[in-house]
Amino acid sequence: MKKENPRKIRWFRWTMANQMVFHYMIFSGLLMILMVFLFLLITLPEIEREFKSRIGFTAELVAGSIDVDKVLVLADFKADENSKEYQSIKSGLQLAMRGWNEVDDIYVMVPTRDATKFAFIADGMNDFDKNGNGVLEDDEKKADLGEIYDATGLPAMRRGLYQTSVDDKPSMDKWGETISAYAPLKDGLGRSVGLVGVDVRSDVYNQTIRQQRDSIIFFYFAMWVVGSLVGFILGRRFVQPITRTIEQINEAAKNKNYQKIEVVGDDEMAELVKSVNHLTGRLHRISED
Repeated sequence: MKKENPRKIRWFRWTMANQMVFHYMIFSGLLMILMVFLFLLITLPEIEREFKSRIGFTAELVAGSIDVDKVLVLADFKADENSKEYQSIKSGLQLAMRGWNEVDDIYVMVPTRDATKFAFIADGMNDFDKNGNGVLEDDEKKADLGEIYDATGLPAMRRGLYQTSVDDKPSMDKWGETISAYAPLKDGLGRSVGLVGVDVRSDVYNQTIRQQRDSIIFFYFAMWVVGSLVGFILGRRFVQPITRTIEQINEAAKNKNYQKIEVVGDDEMAELVKSVNHLTGRLHRISED
């Protein structure tokens, strides 16, 4: 009788278990990639919309907290930056900025006779030497009272006089690249007298979106790893009865003492184990006779 090579048997047993896990990992990995792609395709735009709606809501809250009468006083340029009206508005803007770290700046503007230009009333930021070179660059200076801002190419800002609006894409000015939201300032008669702008730096915006995207990818990857480990364990448990069956057959072939394999369940594998137990039992009795 030709003896089976033990190495070949071990290799067969290991290969069978790992083939099951390998195919499971490939299938679940492809499924995970498809699910992540579809999920990001659907949810990323929603994440962006949700982030922009938060900026817009912040602009609305700030607009609702500003005393429009003080804005009108400053809009006539009858007061300067040392006036109580200016200081009151600026303090309110700075307080709102401290409530949300992602906000880079909040400001108040009023329209001019030119429909594409606005005049600053107050700016929440202060002059600050960011690079520490001892010189205030343009992007390190606050907007002065009455400073003109060209809104050409910024339809969201012009819409902000009448309704809450958010930039569709980042815009660039001397203060940097930002995503901005705008909300109208209205007097007691419901007439628009100006707007509140909220700036979020585009790198902060992109980082926020990227973090949420990475969290989604990590979640699905972790689920794939856990699923692969479970598949490996289940694969090993599935192959174990086959391994013991082979060992029992080898023992019977060598006329060694044997022990019956424990039958677990009522499936095809259990039926196979029962048949092997019956066969090896008969062989063992024949060999004893």
